[in-house]
This record gives sequence, C-alpha cells and structure tokens, in this order.
Amino acid sequence: MSADATTEDLLPRVPRAVVIGLSLALAVWVLLIALGLTRFQPWATALTAENGVLATLTVVAYLAAGLTMLRLALPSASSGGPRRRWLLLLGASFLFIAAEETDWGQTYLKYDTPETIRRSSTQGQVSVHNLKLPLAPEARWANHASWLLTVLGGIALPVLLRFGPCARRRLWRWQTPLPPWISQAWLCVGALIPRDVFLLGMLPRGNVPSELREFSLAVAVWAYATWRTRGPGTRSEKPSG
Repeated sequence: MSADATTEDLLPRVPRAVVIGLSLALAVWVLLIALGLTRFQPWATALTAENGVLATLTVVAYLAAGLTMLRLALPSASSGGPRRRWLLLLGASFLFIAAEETDWGQTYLKYDTPETIRRSSTQGQVSVHNLKLPLAPEARWANHASWLLTVLGGIALPVLLRFGPCARRRLWRWQTPLPPWISQAWLCVGALIPRDVFLLGMLPRGNVPSELREFSLAVAVWAYATWRTRGPGTRSEKPSG
C-alpha cells in the first residue's frame, strides 16, 4: 500500500446487514430525538433518567468498545508501533468513561463518597466529570467536552477527510484508526442536538439534551470498535487534490 492511500484504506469493511441495521437505527434515533424534544417530552425525560435505560446502555457500549480495543491491541504486542498505541489508548479511554458513567461502581455498590471528593464534586459522587474546575466551579464542563467531541468527530473530521488530501496521507502514515462513516454520522447527530432546549421551558430537566448526546456518542464509539474487529481495508489509490 502506497503512502498516497486514501482514507478508505484506513476504514475496515463490514457486512452490509450491519451497515443497514445501524443506518436504520440512526434514522429511528433522529426521529425519537426530534419527537422527544418537541412533542413527547415525557418519554425523553424518562429514558434519560439517572441510571435509566439510556445511561445503562451507554455504560454497556463503552465497556464493550474498551474491551474490544484492548483485545485488538494484543495481536499487535510483538510488533508495537503506532497502531498498537492507538488501540491501547482508545481501549483505556473507553473503559475509563464506562467507569465514570457508573461513578466507579458507586451507582451499583452504593458506597460512601470520600469527604475530599465530596467537597470538590458538583454532585457529591465519585467521578472525575463532576469535579469542580477552578475556572468553572459550578459548570458541567463534561457536557461541553462531550459536545465538542461530537462536533470534532461528526463535523470537523468528515470535512477534513473529504477536502484534505494532505491530512489523509498523514493519518495513513500515523496508522490512525479512523472511525467509520456510520460512527461519524452518529457523532454528527449528537453535535446537532440542541444544547439549550430547557431554556425555552420545553423540558423539566436541563440535562435531557446532554444525556441524548452522550448516548449518541456511546453508540458511535461502539460502532467504531465493532468496525475495527473487521480489519483494515485493502484498496489503495492516490487521493485527489
């Protein structure tokens, strides 16, 4: 494979049935978001409840993605290189987020929060994403971070891959495990979920949009890890431009 390979070389091939299934699921998810934020707020409020359906599925998605990435890194242990480092980093990151979503097991084990953490947390839970930052002690900075990730992965990355041949070549040389287009689509939907719907008095809880966004992000991550299990593509051609 030449150094002028397109990003298609970096994306694995998957069965058509999987692509169709995730595409249909995305279409249904977009419809549910639209209805949940406009006409049927009760269902959206119920599904996004603390430790509810979407929260549990989010944990499962990150846990599965993290374990998958670490498993994929094992065959690369002898060769090392950028690919193995990427897989290890992603796997550890996904497992970290899964632990964060359960407040490091506190959700299920019901243990007490140490006083030091309690004083620094906006919700009094054992989690990094609820810690108060010096510049924004009361802000939910993790919500802003998740929104930024969806913007970068669902909008900025597709634009870069489409119109940046130089960037594509660099990504290939660095063996960057790019998310497939279906993951980018789920991320894009997460980025487009309104951030301030609750200011209009439409929802009883202000975190409903952020919980919907986090689930979109989790599905994108799960699909990303699932794609990696299929292995890289084989086509090679010089990028245009």
